[in-house]
Amino acid sequence: MFNAYSQQEKIHKERGNEYYYAAKYELAIQEYRKSISVNKLYAPSYHNIGLCYENLNQADSSIYYYSKAIKLDSLNAGYYMSRAEIFETQDDVNKLIEDSRTVISLTKDSLMLARSYQLIGHRRMDQEDYTTSFFLFDSALSFNPKGTYLKYFRGATALEIKKYEIAYDDFRSVIESDPDMEPAYVFLGRTLIRLRRPEEAIEILNRAIDLEPTDAFAYYYRGYAKWYLNREVEADSDMKKANELGLDAKFWPKPD
Repeated sequence: MFNAYSQQEKIHKERGNEYYYAAKYELAIQEYRKSISVNKLYAPSYHNIGLCYENLNQADSSIYYYSKAIKLDSLNAGYYMSRAEIFETQDDVNKLIEDSRTVISLTKDSLMLARSYQLIGHRRMDQEDYTTSFFLFDSALSFNPKGTYLKYFRGATALEIKKYEIAYDDFRSVIESDPDMEPAYVFLGRTLIRLRRPEEAIEILNRAIDLEPTDAFAYYYRGYAKWYLNREVEADSDMKKANELGLDAKFWPKPD
C-alpha cells in the first residue's frame, strides 16, 4: 500500500510541477490536492500549493499551506524560507525574523543562509540599527560573496557607521557589476565626500545625474562636494535644483 501511495503521490506531484512551471497555478493546485488526498501527510505538496498561491498573490492562503508543510516537516529549512519571504512582503517583522533565524539554525545551504541574514538585515536597517544590520549583511556576504545587492546594502550601512573604506569598496564593486545602478553612484559620491575626495565625488555624481536626471539627492550631494571646494555659486545652484525636485534641504551636512 505504501508503494502504491508513493507512486500516486509522485504522479500527481509531477503533473502539478508541470503545470506550475507553465504558470498554470490553478491546475497545479488541483494536482497537488490530489496528491494530498492520497496521503494527507505529504508535506511537499502542501508547500507547493503555498508556492502556487504566492504566485497568485494570495498571501494568506500561501502562509496557511507553508505552515501546514512546516507542521508536517518542521526540520525543512526551505519551508521556513518560503514563509519568511511572504512575511517580508507583509512587513510582519517579528515572524519574518523568527522564520529567518530558524532557517539559519537548520540549513547549511549558502544561498538560504545569505538570504536569511539579508532579510533580518533589512529589518534592522529599517529600524536604523545600522551596526547590527552591517554585521548581518556582512554575514550574508560570507555565504554569497558575489551578491551585488548584499554589497550595496552593506555599503549603505557601512557609510552610516563611518566605515568609509568598506563603503567605498562595496559601492565600487556594485558599479562594476551593474554600471546602470544609479543609487550606487549617489552612495559612492557621498562616501567620497566623507573620505575628503570631493573632486572624485563630483565626477561620480555627474554620472548619477546622467543616469537619473530627477534624483534630488544626486544634485544635493554634488552641491555639497562643490561647497566643500568653495565653489559656492555652483553649490547653491545644485541645492536649488534639489529643492525643485522635492528635497526640502537648506543646509549642508556637518563634516565629520
